Amino acid sequence: ANQRGQQRQHHQRAPIELLVSSPLTRALRTAELGVGSLSGVTKTVSPLLAERRYLSSDVGRSPRELRAEFPAFFADGGGEPLAERWWWEGSAAEAAAARSARQSLQQRRRLLPWRRPPPAPLQ
Repeated sequence: ANQRGQQRQHHQRAPIELLVSSPLTRALRTAELGVGSLSGVTKTVSPLLAERRYLSSDVGRSPRELRAEFPAFFADGGGEPLAERWWWEGSAAEAAAARSARQSLQQRRRLLPWRRPPPAPLQ
């Protein structure tokens, strides 16, 4: 309870505006636990954030099932539409292209400040 109160205080000072989650159920549940109780946070899903399929648990559920269990992530119709089979099952060439894109993104992120300075303490 104390952590939730601290989280709300931080959110009031430096609001989270957008939460993008992988459509995997475990990721959506974690996202809900982390910021689900905060107001004013737009929530959406992107299949680009899903892991490459290594395990049977990496196979997703249909958009209809996800929408029923996690309506807040599909509320405004925003974000990317999910195909019926949105999880990745590509070829070796597609895996190499995805790895290259991830590495490029990681290199660009290193050029950005790691984190913003914290907001001023409440008085």
